[in-house]
Amino acid sequence: MSYIDQRGHRVPSPTDPAQRSDLTSLSLSIPSIRTVVSETAAAQYVAALQSAGVRMTETDPAFVYQADTGNIRAWNGREWLDVTGKNYPWETLPMSPNWGVGGGHTPRICMRGGVVYLSGAVITAGGDHEAILTIPQKFRPSREQFIGATVTAGGSDFDPTYAELRITSAGQLAIKDYSTVRLGHGWIIPISASYVPW
Repeated sequence: MSYIDQRGHRVPSPTDPAQRSDLTSLSLSIPSIRTVVSETAAAQYVAALQSAGVRMTETDPAFVYQADTGNIRAWNGREWLDVTGKNYPWETLPMSPNWGVGGGHTPRICMRGGVVYLSGAVITAGGDHEAILTIPQKFRPSREQFIGATVTAGGSDFDPTYAELRITSAGQLAIKDYSTVRLGHGWIIPISASYVPW
């Protein structure tokens, strides 16, 4: 009679006669992380496990590394859970009116393991300090969130000044009311930051 050993593997009893099915049971009881190329391939893998008699639960899920998103995911018999946090590739951020790319540093955003990373720089051209650019929905916090400070310069004397970067509840990158950047043209604002959306 087979049993579950200390490592959670199904093994035959020492007194059982050898059977080919014992190897299959042992193999199916050893957790592994299967690499798949898409969510469809992950579902096919789960279906194959189920047809082989494997029962996936909260305490004994099936794991996949999903190459198209870079996530390790677990199927608990009801739903997929992201084990490593969400991952999204780099993408260019849409600029608001009267803002431009600063010094050739196009603003971009990505997410790695649930942490959002921003890079780039913007330059003012009379734009609204409350709406520099739009953060896509999947990267937004649930409410206003400060994400870090930046030092900038501009004006006729290239005067250094500061700005507190924040994401508004509407998903805009903003500095209004938290900056010494003056209105007008020519202020270059680096937007290098990282944050965990709340």
